[in-house]
Amino acid sequence: MGHDLVDNALPAFNTIPGVAPGASDVDSIKVVFTAPIAAANLQSLKPFLIVDRSRGKELREMDVAPTPLMDTKYFGSGLDDSDPANGSYYRSKTDLPWVLNIPGTFRYPYEQVDITDGYHNFVSWFQTSGAQHADWYDTSDPANIDGSKLYPQR
Repeated sequence: MGHDLVDNALPAFNTIPGVAPGASDVDSIKVVFTAPIAAANLQSLKPFLIVDRSRGKELREMDVAPTPLMDTKYFGSGLDDSDPANGSYYRSKTDLPWVLNIPGTFRYPYEQVDITDGYHNFVSWFQTSGAQHADWYDTSDPANIDGSKLYPQR
């Protein structure tokens, strides 16, 4: 018996307030396990994104080492603050992660809106390694969000 894992693809782009979003093709990936995996063990999987269909551009969770196919010239460029010599990968200049693994639905910020402006408790959650504000992404709690900064749910 296998388990299916299907991505939570974003349905739109150009998410700017007052501008109609563009429709995107939604790709999904179906992973079928040959043996059951407990939900608690799914965190041990280390999926990653490939940017612009360029195999050398990987995007991973913070401090997860890249595959050998990653083109390391991208580390430290632009707003990235990765330092492979210290085992520091996929961090922004403000020491926040580039990728999040969120269980369930996520209401993403509008384009050009920093996640910290839409989610008040994100930094606290991140800096305490989840010890505080584990529900930082729960939009049903008004203390967690500034709804005017988040793209409406469909």
